[in-house]
Amino acid sequence: MRISLIEIQEIDNYLLDQDPAQSLVVDVRMLVNPQFKDKVLWQKTVHELVKLHGREKLRFEIQLVERELLTAPKYKSFQERIRSIFKK
Repeated sequence: MRISLIEIQEIDNYLLDQDPAQSLVVDVRMLVNPQFKDKVLWQKTVHELVKLHGREKLRFEIQLVERELLTAPKYKSFQERIRSIFKK
C-alpha cells in the first residue's frame, strides 16, 4: 500500500477507535507534526459529512416508505387500522 493510503487507514482506525495502542501513536504524531494533525482534522470532517449524508439519505427513504404506506390503495387496511388507533 502507498504511504498516503496507510496514513489514511491509520487515521481512520484512530477516528473509529479501533486500535487503542495505535491511538497513542497517532496522538503523539499530532503533537509533533502539525500537518498530520490537520490531516486528522480534515478526515474527521469528512467522516462527519459522510455520516450526515447517510442520515439524510435514510430519512428520505423512510419518507418514501411512509408516503407509500399512507397513500397506496393496496395498503388500505393498514391505513384504516392506523386511523382507528388515533381516533380513540
